[in-house]
Amino acid sequence: MSKVIDLELDLPPSVEQIVDYFKDTVLRRSEKGLANYGNIFGPGKARLLEFTVEELDSMSKELSPEELDNTLRERAEKVVITLPQFVAELDEAGVEWGIISGGSIDRTAEIVAQFPHKFVGVAMVNPHDGMKAVRELERAVKELGLKSFYASPFRFGIPANHKKFYPLYAKAVELGIPVSIYTTMTYRTDFPMDIGHPRNVDEVAMDFPEMKIIAGLGGWPWVPDMVGVARRHRNVYISTAAHRPKYFATVSYTHLTLPTKR
Repeated sequence: MSKVIDLELDLPPSVEQIVDYFKDTVLRRSEKGLANYGNIFGPGKARLLEFTVEELDSMSKELSPEELDNTLRERAEKVVITLPQFVAELDEAGVEWGIISGGSIDRTAEIVAQFPHKFVGVAMVNPHDGMKAVRELERAVKELGLKSFYASPFRFGIPANHKKFYPLYAKAVELGIPVSIYTTMTYRTDFPMDIGHPRNVDEVAMDFPEMKIIAGLGGWPWVPDMVGVARRHRNVYISTAAHRPKYFATVSYTHLTLPTKR
């Protein structure tokens, strides 16, 4: 079996993380913002717990908050797996290693320490924190052994070429680590759809030619733009995580029924 690597490897969620996901997104999918992911992925996630979203809606109205939590927790306990089980599944699937984030940089470092040959840690720090974030990135690399920095317009609501990211890019160059950048559309309805557009990576690559940039999620749906950016800059690489490459060049059209002329 050929070996593969995963540049954006999602860790298995805990029971509490699953419960929080359903309460914060699936059960709030009519709200603006991140909750819109409940509309896109909610039905599939609900099926994993052997629910429908309609059943979850009814439960949220009929049960007390405590009863709802207990019901979700009971179902979640049936699907969660431990980290050792997850590593065994990665081995079986031929995944040689993957880049992970455990939430905080300290938690990420703890997980990497448990499985140093399977996981590589990425640091995510808040660009709005200014020099505090720069010092946190340095600590993550020099003291905790994390190997890269993740710039996330999706989380922090600013594009990759925003000036608040630039001190962190400069520190990444100084530390000699690659930078992964969220480069795709977002389903969040409190941020612009194109906050992760590849054109923002183009400007970053021009300003930091020494920095290795991994443009995450393939730049979809602006795939030609993403390819153009990578062809322009030798320091830009494309990760295809979250999208199957065979679908990158396909476009879905909504077929409209036009009124018949009388």
